[in-house]
Amino acid sequence: TALNPGRRPWTDDEALLGWFFWELLWLQHGSATAGDLLPPGLATLDEKFAFMTRLAIDEGVLPAGSGDAVVRRLFKVYEANWRSAFDYRPGVVDYDVVLLRARDPLPGVLLEMHTAIDSMHADETNGWRERTSGRLTVIDTEGDHLTIMEEPRVADVVGPVLRAMGLLTGESGQH
Repeated sequence: TALNPGRRPWTDDEALLGWFFWELLWLQHGSATAGDLLPPGLATLDEKFAFMTRLAIDEGVLPAGSGDAVVRRLFKVYEANWRSAFDYRPGVVDYDVVLLRARDPLPGVLLEMHTAIDSMHADETNGWRERTSGRLTVIDTEGDHLTIMEEPRVADVVGPVLRAMGLLTGESGQH
């Protein structure tokens, strides 16, 4: 999903920490919101990172014996990626684009994220029409933003994408 060119320059640091924690554990907790994972009694950043580390180890996301430094480094990378996305101002390219668009709405925590960062998630082309002067092919697929690339939905995505790219002809899968 493209970001709105007129978006705010940054989002709330506390929200970013919650989203990071959710993404760290989303496979184990599904669509639980970040607020559901971080208990309200954690006042300091040190307490939050210690809690995240313990839970990530308990959930098998991090190996036993991992320290808070591991989670802090992962957060620094996560934060750098967010800042880069906010700073990036792409021009219009002359490429054909194939967009996979999930039919189901964004899960709650992702809706919260996309709303806060002012993404173009509600636009029928997720903002990509404004990013290319080439052909834009939108492929609606079953599932949501997180599940469209999981079984059993992957098989329903591959054929249409390959056909849209001109790499697959016919129904037999022949190239």
